[in-house]
Amino acid sequence: MRLGVLSSRRCHRACWSVLGAAASETSVGRSDPTLDRESEMIHRVLFSVICFLFAGCVPVESRAQDIPIPDEWDTHFVWFLVANSEYQPASQDEESALTSAHIQYQLRLQETNQSIVAGGLGKGPDESIVGIAILRADSLAEAQAIASDDPAVRAGRFVSWVREWWVPAGRLP
Repeated sequence: MRLGVLSSRRCHRACWSVLGAAASETSVGRSDPTLDRESEMIHRVLFSVICFLFAGCVPVESRAQDIPIPDEWDTHFVWFLVANSEYQPASQDEESALTSAHIQYQLRLQETNQSIVAGGLGKGPDESIVGIAILRADSLAEAQAIASDDPAVRAGRFVSWVREWWVPAGRLP
């Protein structure tokens, strides 16, 4: 059995245990055998659907070949730019100049291969995260230093979060 794959027997037991409570609740106190057969049929259909939806319940023989797990991994750093709720914007001209300096800094990082890619994020469930970048650095401390040197971070418009990110070796440029 492969890691993360349930045998067919274990899957059936797992699915029936999920449906077991519902089956016992719907059949308790019923005297009409037609209703019991109907209830059993509903549970069999639900059982089949649940087993179908859980990929781990498919027997190993019928699954596609597993992709080998890489032996080597590259470390990169994901830099999240977060809007600082306490930031007080300056004049429109100063804000425009700060935006330009921020974008130039990001482009310069890409030009010097310190960043693979960077960009702003659209609206989403957490609108405080406004941008991300993938950095190349020798350590987390170095990546954090790169992030803290962004003009918009220094000015307090953004707060930086930097996290290590491991990807299979050679996948990123």
